[in-house]
Amino acid sequence: MVDATKRLGAIQQDYGSNPDAWGGQLNVGALERIDEGWGTVAVAVNANVILSADDFIANQSRQFTIILSGAGGFDVTHPAVDKPYWVVNNCAANVTFKPQAGTGAVIRAGGRFFYYTNAAGTIGYVVDEATVNLLMGGKKITGLAAGVDPTDAVNVGQIASYQVAAAASAAAAAASASAASGSASSASTTYTNTLTLYNDFQKRYLGAKAADPTLDNLGAALTAGALYFNTAGNSLRVYNGSNWVVIPSFTLSSQAQAEAGVDNTTIMTPLRTRQAITAVLPSTWIPIASTTIAPGATAVSYTGIAAGFRYFVAVMESTSASATGAFNAAFSSNNGSSYGPAIPVTASVSAGNLVDAVINVYNINSAAPRIIDTVYSNAGTIVRSGGIDTSSVNAVNAVRFTVAVGTFQGGGIQFYGVY
Repeated sequence: MVDATKRLGAIQQDYGSNPDAWGGQLNVGALERIDEGWGTVAVAVNANVILSADDFIANQSRQFTIILSGAGGFDVTHPAVDKPYWVVNNCAANVTFKPQAGTGAVIRAGGRFFYYTNAAGTIGYVVDEATVNLLMGGKKITGLAAGVDPTDAVNVGQIASYQVAAAASAAAAAASASAASGSASSASTTYTNTLTLYNDFQKRYLGAKAADPTLDNLGAALTAGALYFNTAGNSLRVYNGSNWVVIPSFTLSSQAQAEAGVDNTTIMTPLRTRQAITAVLPSTWIPIASTTIAPGATAVSYTGIAAGFRYFVAVMESTSASATGAFNAAFSSNNGSSYGPAIPVTASVSAGNLVDAVINVYNINSAAPRIIDTVYSNAGTIVRSGGIDTSSVNAVNAVRFTVAVGTFQGGGIQFYGVY
């Protein structure tokens, strides 16, 4: 019968066995296995792993250095014998290295550990190289290069330069202490000044009170010009040196007040201002002219516009053109003998599309009539546009509408004005 050693599984020769063939078995089963006990093996850990432990032949558990790779997060099991290992964990996650039917230890990812078990081989322990103190036994470390990275050791030469810097820092700290003393004095002055301002405020605004106060908030005599809010009368009051006087308050105008335009005690907001302006504008547009556009026409003109209109509107009803282009407007002050430059009143309109447009012209009788707004519909899309007539037309009394390309295909235009 042939036996194997406990830890390495090397072959053992019984007394008197194989006297003529022991040399080969000694080499393969014993000496090579003992040599293998100082070897290295790579083990992939993508699931739980049991190290091979066959006797007499090569196996994983006999190696001294175990290099782990793979995903990690699993157990690596070795035979339950008291054998040490050097474990290198190159896995992405921690690995538990443990004896069969026993408890082991966690091998952290990226770490290198000395692993050993109790005498029974049932409990595993690790010595983490990153957590072990280096005991020098009273000896020095010599020839140490200057540290560079935050975790590097430093030598005495480096410390000496820091001693010089520390002395300079101490001197600077002394200077800072002196400056701090000056700052403290300045802060004290600032505090005094701030307290003075606060006390002055307490004298000048007394807050909300139900009745006229006879003293200020500091218990001193009232100061002329002091203010407080009287909660009983819902009013702001000022002390004139002998009496409290109610400060008049203003209220916002109502719509009726804005439209009437006679009140002089209320405040107008933008809304009330617009309502007041609307109230004085005429409520009815004055018709000027109306026409039906003949198909094939290239222009539609209106002359004889009476002087005095300050706002002018042209309503284009279902008007279309034979080619894609814009509708233009031009103004005249000599009843159409000549016109200023054409101004686009709509964007480009596709040929044949019907256009409904409202063209607003402000200050029609001024030196520079302006198209201030155009709202039109082109194939169901509502669009806004505008333009300015930069010509020197004065006292406009005629207007002409044209198409930029082709001719009108039909429609109508109505004109309204406001004095």
